Amino acid sequence: ACFTWLSRLKEQYGSEYVKIYINTPRNILKQKWNLHTLPDDITDRQILDANLLKLEISPKRGENFQNIILEKFYSSFLTYLELPISRLTDLINDLVKDNKLQNNRETFLVCQQCEKRFDEWAEKAKDDDIKDLIENIKSSPENIQIELMKYKLVKNYPREISEHVLGERYNTFQKLNLDLKNLSIEEVKVERTINEIEIFILNELKIKTLADLEMFITIVSGELIVEFNTINKLIYNFKDIVTKELIDNIKDKFTPISDQISTELRKLDFIIPPEKPITPNITWEADQWLEWAINSYLPYQFWLEEQNLYDKEIVIFSETFANWFYKNFIELKSSFPKMLYKAVPNICHEIRDSKGVGLFIVIDNFNFKYINILRSLFKQRQFICEEPQGYFSMIPTETDVCKKCLFSGESERVSIKNRAYKQIIEEDWSIFLSDKKIKYLSNLGALKEKREKEYDMYFLNYCNIDELLHKDEDELGVNHWEKIYDELASLVYLVINFSKRLKIEDKFSIYICSDHGSTKIQEEIPNYIDRKYYNSKSEDKHHRFVTVSDSQIENLPSHVESNCYVIKKDEFGLTENILIAKGYGRFVRTTTKYYVHGGLSPEEVIVPFVVFRKIAEEPKEILFYLEQNIFRYSVKSSILFDLGNINEYEINNVEISIRNSNIESEYVKFKRIKAKEKINIEIPARFKKTISKKESEFLMVRISYQFLGKTYMHDKEFPITMKSIIQRKADLDDIFD
Repeated sequence: ACFTWLSRLKEQYGSEYVKIYINTPRNILKQKWNLHTLPDDITDRQILDANLLKLEISPKRGENFQNIILEKFYSSFLTYLELPISRLTDLINDLVKDNKLQNNRETFLVCQQCEKRFDEWAEKAKDDDIKDLIENIKSSPENIQIELMKYKLVKNYPREISEHVLGERYNTFQKLNLDLKNLSIEEVKVERTINEIEIFILNELKIKTLADLEMFITIVSGELIVEFNTINKLIYNFKDIVTKELIDNIKDKFTPISDQISTELRKLDFIIPPEKPITPNITWEADQWLEWAINSYLPYQFWLEEQNLYDKEIVIFSETFANWFYKNFIELKSSFPKMLYKAVPNICHEIRDSKGVGLFIVIDNFNFKYINILRSLFKQRQFICEEPQGYFSMIPTETDVCKKCLFSGESERVSIKNRAYKQIIEEDWSIFLSDKKIKYLSNLGALKEKREKEYDMYFLNYCNIDELLHKDEDELGVNHWEKIYDELASLVYLVINFSKRLKIEDKFSIYICSDHGSTKIQEEIPNYIDRKYYNSKSEDKHHRFVTVSDSQIENLPSHVESNCYVIKKDEFGLTENILIAKGYGRFVRTTTKYYVHGGLSPEEVIVPFVVFRKIAEEPKEILFYLEQNIFRYSVKSSILFDLGNINEYEINNVEISIRNSNIESEYVKFKRIKAKEKINIEIPARFKKTISKKESEFLMVRISYQFLGKTYMHDKEFPITMKSIIQRKADLDDIFD
């Protein structure tokens, strides 16, 4: 009645004065979604039943109704006009997630658009096996996903295994050149396939040469523990001729399961020894000794420790350093800037000038062996450091002496007396840094308790690493490296959370230093210390040093000075006289199951000092160019790229893959591109003819990389021109491998 009255009103006054708009669900939807047209067969009732008017979405301008529905309810990959073979795994993952096909079957309008798209794809597909694949995706994407998992596992194995596992589907998948990197393997769904691979490895595999092993690495999926265990066992048969490149290939291959085999992957790094250090020169200056130790001696010594190997020459190198350090310690203490007790004074100007918050962490018993773990963990949180500096510790390399000198800035332990760490930090440094509020934290628990920014500078005493290194590996149940990694990961997590709670991430400086290092003494190293003699002479015995009385130090037998460094308390600023074992001598029995300190070897004396700060910037766009864009079908080709990193920091773990389904190629991976560096990349490829207009006109490339610990991914499309093979005389070697 109301509508009739309004219609008559319009007739009476004319359309110039009265306009009537009919707001049907169709009209409202067109307006809300900014649609140019809406298919005539879509009714108001269907729109209401599908609750489309209640959806909070903002479609792209000009997008058609079908694609809006498909992207919202299913997958953006269903909006392609043809089956998106290059994104097939992404499509399947989307459809399987939340069981989308099944869940939307009850909504007719939504289901209708999906059915229509599958029919359009099938109509455009020229091959029967592609039509069959489309039909199977439509009816059960879960089954296709399982088949893709199987294919990912077996695709490079001998053909008879692959065809046995997948039947005719193997041939279909083979010719599609699928990108399977985003497909995760769920072992419970492909258990039988895994068993078949294991049977093949155990019964058919014949590895006699390194070349055989290299070939086997290329065919494995990199997704299975059984594959890694086989390779890991075999590689030690060739440890004398294996290359670093091969080790890197193994680590890259098994990236998908790296979290499950992290310990064994780390051990691979120790198969190949670092370059052996040059013979040190007793006339070197202190900086030269530091450089030699950090870059040459220590990497080799740490390799020996991990392998439990004895190298007599390296022991002599260590003794040469110890002799130099002992002889020059008094002078170094007064004149060399990188002595441990100067670490805090060296940054006082930074602390005074800083408008942010500082955290100085003293990691007890932490040498250069684990510094790269710490750098990597902080980098994952976008906290970056410059190259770590090396500092000489104190004599002896013992916590009470070294840490008190480090915390106090005093060069002599005797001047610190019996003052506690808290007193030293909060009283002395508060006076020296008068405009800054200073707080001492005795452990990580104290750090976790902090909820507000009350102080300008915090000093954290972190002893977990020291406690671990002194424990027997048999007691721990795992090697020290693995435990220390976990401890450092926890430390970094708590430190970053501390900065987030206090909302100081962007104005937060993390200073890290140690009081001393430690060493693992091999049983083969001779011990010239007469333990029975010293047992009767000292009540305070450590693995690497003993204390002696004033009368004893003045009346030492001649044999003592041949085996020990004599440390008189008045000369060295200590509270007690000390004898330190020369070389790797020990006053208490040791094993290779734990670490000790107190001596003067480089690994006990030299400690890292490093500063971390957050770099919050996003990477500038990577320069990525296609050198030439004309290709021919069917012949072997080279795709050439120029890649440039214009950022101030390096990019890591760079991967480049071709996304076109009609191009046979391998993805390229390399470790890093330095800041401001440009490189050239060549990807061997073969182009096949395709019905896809887009794949005929564009080279679709994906590049992924890490920048300051974060992963980035970009898809690029380069216009290309394809030419037929018959446009020139082809070399038969181009056509046939």
